[in-house]
Amino acid sequence: MKLIEKGIPLYYQIEGYMKKKIMDGEWAVGEKIPTENELMELFDVSRATLRQAVGNLCNNGLLVRLQGRGTFVRSRTLYIEDYTKIWYERDPRHIQETISIETVDGTAINHICDRMKVNESTRFAAIKYIHLNYNSHGREPSNYTVSYFPLDRFPDIESCFGSDISIYQLLETHYDVHIDYAKSLFNAVCLEKQIAAHLMLPADTPVVKIEKVYYDAEDKPIYLSEIYLHPHNNRLEYRSRS
Repeated sequence: MKLIEKGIPLYYQIEGYMKKKIMDGEWAVGEKIPTENELMELFDVSRATLRQAVGNLCNNGLLVRLQGRGTFVRSRTLYIEDYTKIWYERDPRHIQETISIETVDGTAINHICDRMKVNESTRFAAIKYIHLNYNSHGREPSNYTVSYFPLDRFPDIESCFGSDISIYQLLETHYDVHIDYAKSLFNAVCLEKQIAAHLMLPADTPVVKIEKVYYDAEDKPIYLSEIYLHPHNNRLEYRSRS
């Protein structure tokens, strides 16, 4: 099977194909999906491209990796009670642009230490970046993010981070760390001047801020991101089960 939609990244096309299989019930809840090698052969893509697609579906709660067993369509019993997803109103030409990388002591960000369940002696790499759409309207910011990585778990991450590799790929390839799920807190905030400038909005514009902690299969926090959503280029879907 060849992926032929011009201008759309391969991993994004794979995501769409696999998501349709799940939503249509062709891949049932609890069913093991084809192996990496089978899917690489099916789509004629590299392992890194395939893993990015599968990783995104795992992050979105549609798939789950079980160590030594494979990847499965996620059982409904594994969903958190309320499930929220960000939909980017975006052109496929969606890129990540790094703004700055600095080292921060935990004493200066004790709220991050609390969410990450580490003591304040922990030092973090604080990486600021922005997601952008390039389309017929020009350059449109989607969100501004600050991600905090504990340096005792991710030494030298500053030198590895970049726009040519996703965070998922970076953690898996360089550190053998796999994201299993994430928990998010949502707040309405008014943008400070610096962040507003990056999002091309006036200072004090009200936006949704997501504080998102990513976990591994052993329920250990991996890293935390503070995400400021552009109010015009995103929408949120909220699903709750009774």
